[in-house]
Amino acid sequence: MLWRDLLRCPELLRHRAVLLLNLFRLDDAEVAFLRERLLADGRLVAMVGPVGLVVTLQGVDPNRTAQVLGFATALSPVALPLQATFAGGLPAPWQGLSDLTFGTPQPYPSVVLPSETGAAQVLGTLVPGGQPAVLFSEERNARLFWSAAPGLPPALLRTLADIAGVPVVCRTDDAIYAGHGFIGIHASQAGTKTVRLPHPGRVLDLISGQHWPAGTTELTVDMAPGETAILQTGK
Repeated sequence: MLWRDLLRCPELLRHRAVLLLNLFRLDDAEVAFLRERLLADGRLVAMVGPVGLVVTLQGVDPNRTAQVLGFATALSPVALPLQATFAGGLPAPWQGLSDLTFGTPQPYPSVVLPSETGAAQVLGTLVPGGQPAVLFSEERNARLFWSAAPGLPPALLRTLADIAGVPVVCRTDDAIYAGHGFIGIHASQAGTKTVRLPHPGRVLDLISGQHWPAGTTELTVDMAPGETAILQTGK
């Protein structure tokens, strides 16, 4: 969803997890909404990239970013690549992400990074440089994930879904689409895809015609690279 969707339609706050990209500009009312309404009710909020940057005649002011994220931040004096790697030996639920690297090696100016992490858990650091770049914190009744590096990999998105209690219907790194009783899989590589249904039911593959009976909770589909399956689920 888009940031403006949340502001216009607060009923969207029923969702247990929210992913927000590049919230460059936030006014005082938007910061208050984010801190008081979004970071509440046990929700997981994941943010990627710049948050609440304020540009003045003197340059970029990182103070609003600190206000949003809850830990002190500072502007890097030099351009930095936005590429991060997870630490090794991470505890649950992050253990499957140890040493995973993502982002872009292209240097960017005006990078805002934590100057003090406080109670936040540092999950990953910039490559090279080693500055904290991927953080997770639990405050009040919410969980906040933030990454300076863009392009969250599938394994990380699945971990965030697990933390939020959002069903993960398939754990392969394929294109997965799910909602309104349909599950779509577009295979990036050959293999057996295991699908776990949020609720027991019958399933029909609308392309191949293969079907599974009522009460099915898990199924497998053998797929070739580039093949697509569209699964319709029902009671």
